[in-house]
Amino acid sequence: MSCLKSTAALFIICAFAFTGCKKYEEGPLVSLQTRVKRVSNVWKVQNAFDLNGKDVTANYDLKKWEFTDQFSVIYHEGQRKYFGRWQFTQSNENLEISYDSLEEEIYIIKELKDKELTLTKRDTDITIEFIPVNN
Repeated sequence: MSCLKSTAALFIICAFAFTGCKKYEEGPLVSLQTRVKRVSNVWKVQNAFDLNGKDVTANYDLKKWEFTDQFSVIYHEGQRKYFGRWQFTQSNENLEISYDSLEEEIYIIKELKDKELTLTKRDTDITIEFIPVNN
């Protein structure tokens, strides 16, 4: 009988531990991959919206970002490439990119999943939904 009580208590503790602990506004609740591994991918823009909800996805055609687990990034804009470094800031709530020849960019992380990344650019409030290039 005490084993049943222990199992029930463990279940309740686990339920409370996973409830409300979601790091990012849109998820995930729990992930088996580290944040670094989830960012490490080649991403393209699926959708982008400005603060008023206007679709600005066309502004991101021919752009992609290659993030590595060694914190380097290559930003492709058409045939041009820009190199830089990325890091988490603000208790892992922001993604900051410092380029060698472009201005620094700071994004608020809304969602960070294996195949989905949603960021809001801090200076423009444009929300960008990314998907892997090979998706």
